[in-house]
Amino acid sequence: MTPRHLPFRAAPAALLLCIALAIWAGPVAAQQPRLITLDAEDAYLPSVLKILAEKGDLNIVTGPGVTAGRLSIHLKDVPID
Repeated sequence: MTPRHLPFRAAPAALLLCIALAIWAGPVAAQQPRLITLDAEDAYLPSVLKILAEKGDLNIVTGPGVTAGRLSIHLKDVPID
């Protein structure tokens, strides 16, 4: 193998490395926070947590004791991180 063919063999690996770094680094510009609006009166706690998880694209894990209870909650354009 001559030295001039070496860069062509290394090119796919270098391209793959650049793509992986671009994906891992993420976008350069700052992302806008996700905003959630939720109004609930005398709602069951598990239902409110389920709605928050769905709207915020979150995983909410509760303990076995969180099966009942009622609450009122009013959120307007609240950022979810």
